[in-house]
Order: sequence, then structure tokens, then C-alpha cells
Amino acid sequence: MLKYRLARETNSTYTVDDHALADMQRALRLVRSRSTEWGIATNRIGVMGFSAGVKWPSSSAMRFDPGAADATDAVARQSSRPDFRR
Repeated sequence: MLKYRLARETNSTYTVDDHALADMQRALRLVRSRSTEWGIATNRIGVMGFSAGVKWPSSSAMRFDPGAADATDAVARQSSRPDFRR
């Protein structure tokens, strides 16, 4: 479960438009990078949102990337594509 940051916290430089999708993508990458350790199939990692919370899960399904193969950070090398499957 991802607990996301809030834009209205005191002294926060966080903005929803600039940071929410990046947070969602980082969470997907993190789970994928630790999937073996956590016993999760890498092709069954996805996100959900309801009502007002559906914007970023749907955006993550349309705006993803395969990761940066040359990144020094192992998490950044992972795909940010959510892939729920039946």
C-alpha cells in the first residue's frame, strides 16, 4: 500500500501535478525490484484507485517507461508499467 504525500502539508514543496505520478511510478519500481524477496510475480504488479483517487493509477497505466538500464539505483532500472492480469 502506498501512502502518498499531501500537497497541503506545512512547508511542503510537493505538488500533486509535479510529483504524484513520479511517486506512483517509484512505488511500482520498488515493488518490482523486491518482488522475488516478497514472493510476488513481477507480471502481476498493479495499482488501484477509487473515486477521486483514480487519476494517478490511470495515468500510470498510460504514462510508464521501461526503466533506465544504466541507472546505478537498482529500483530505477525497473519498469514503471502496472500490469494486472487475469
